[in-house]
Amino acid sequence: EIPEDIDLWKQNGNDIYYNAGNVGIGREPTDTLDISGGITVQQTANIKWQNTARNTTYGGIKGDASDLSLTWNGDKKVTLSPEGNVGIGATQPNANLEIRKDSASGLGAALSLTNKNSSGQTGNSVAIGFSAFSPNNMESASYRGAIIRGETTSTGNGHSLLFETSDISSTPTERMRIDSKGNVGIGTSDPQAQFEVKGSNTNARFRGVGNELINVNFDSNTAELDFRNADNFNISRQGVPAITIADYGAQSIVGIGMTPATTTFDLSAKEQLKEWKTKAKKASWPIVTDGA
Repeated sequence: EIPEDIDLWKQNGNDIYYNAGNVGIGREPTDTLDISGGITVQQTANIKWQNTARNTTYGGIKGDASDLSLTWNGDKKVTLSPEGNVGIGATQPNANLEIRKDSASGLGAALSLTNKNSSGQTGNSVAIGFSAFSPNNMESASYRGAIIRGETTSTGNGHSLLFETSDISSTPTERMRIDSKGNVGIGTSDPQAQFEVKGSNTNARFRGVGNELINVNFDSNTAELDFRNADNFNISRQGVPAITIADYGAQSIVGIGMTPATTTFDLSAKEQLKEWKTKAKKASWPIVTDGA
């Protein structure tokens, strides 16, 4: 017990202080101030971190009826709104998480995800998951959702960007990749051109504002460019149709250098036809016409 005649607290005007050891409230202290129980702070009051001389405030916690915030040099850096929204750099967050950085130049990077695996092995990755259903971790075999993943393709240097989605009951599978060289691959993890699509049956489809569409189909036997619901299909050079495939009733007709009339194969001039016939004769090409 502390003798009654020992005065541990010092008074300075209306203030008292204690600097002879630790203070415990509700328990034996193991730190400068050790509290077992709750703390109530009046609104607009701050909890501050200052230098030893107490003439510079670095950071603090400030709360009032509008929000709770972490501050640095008096500026709000992280804000928690009454709705539970968190803002980083945004003092009035309008989403569960809103990140804002105002930058007049440079990258203005507001979010950076890093995997600091010191081994730097090929295949290291960092990812963002999107799921409206699965409560499981992205690494779980039960995870259902979509993933955007950054992945190393060589020892810590080359990086690819992967896009993964899950289909019904499957875990997310890579669907598209932008590799370290800037090539884009759909259905392939190793695109060998600036844009490569790999798959079965219809590999690509281009649709107009109506029902006009072009299918690009490949299989082991056939390569096909299939256009539908359009009057003409043009292969053009500098905006001028060089070859036109036109719809003519139950059949398609081809024109070179012109819009075809009624023949299956139509050239723009007799000289062109002569030239083609000469080349065809030398090369033994078959020429089939409607008899014209």
